[in-house]
Amino acid sequence: MEIFVSQFVLFFLLFTRIVSMISVAPIFGNVAVPMQFKVAISLFFSFIFFPIAAKTFSPQIGFELFSFVILILQEIVVGLLMGFSVSMIFFGAMMAGEFIGFNMGLGFSQYFNPLLEQQTSSLGMFFYTISILLFLALNGHHYLIQSLQVSYTTTPIGSFTVNELMYEEFIKLSKMLFTVAVKISAPTIVALFLSNVVLGILSRVVPQMNVFIVGFPLQIGVGLVVLFIVTPLIVTVFKRLILSFEESFLEFVKVI
Repeated sequence: MEIFVSQFVLFFLLFTRIVSMISVAPIFGNVAVPMQFKVAISLFFSFIFFPIAAKTFSPQIGFELFSFVILILQEIVVGLLMGFSVSMIFFGAMMAGEFIGFNMGLGFSQYFNPLLEQQTSSLGMFFYTISILLFLALNGHHYLIQSLQVSYTTTPIGSFTVNELMYEEFIKLSKMLFTVAVKISAPTIVALFLSNVVLGILSRVVPQMNVFIVGFPLQIGVGLVVLFIVTPLIVTVFKRLILSFEESFLEFVKVI
């Protein structure tokens, strides 16, 4: 009887980590994905990873209520950390769109996005969608599942501890958010800055010209033209960023 209780506890803790990660991970955690699907796929992966986790799971942990609650909280934290860390690179792509939109003068063109449950700009959502599609094209969702499997080897159930290495790796992943935003938005922002310099010079040379009337459509036009030209380059850069991010994410999983 005790063996069956131990197996049930192990399966429930497996399910807790997986469903916590899926609830905040990109693609799987989207609000457009039905909750029934999230629960079903979490149960499926729990069955898949059960033999792996069983090798490092100690049934002599005690099944008191307090100990069981602590184990559940540990698995929830591990799952949320993994899911949130993966989302950083996609929010970096969205931030790049926000930077570009603000410099183009489209900072007020925002709408409530029901998928993300927050205010987003059109360009921000455009870059976010591109990043998701590239992530799928590069089999990033497979890598996410692989990282989950690695986590049960490097961080067995009940062994989660807060350590300095985890903080360092998490900070490295946080840097990726700003790195992605700057690298993707840099060409367009530089072009818009140069157009502002030109407008400043023209306002001195031709004082009669209304800079505000000329500048607003000019900024939008320059921004759209540059985006059209550099979009293939942006895709290439983002591919490399995703590959480097996957390596950093795997290192983070190993030190959780």
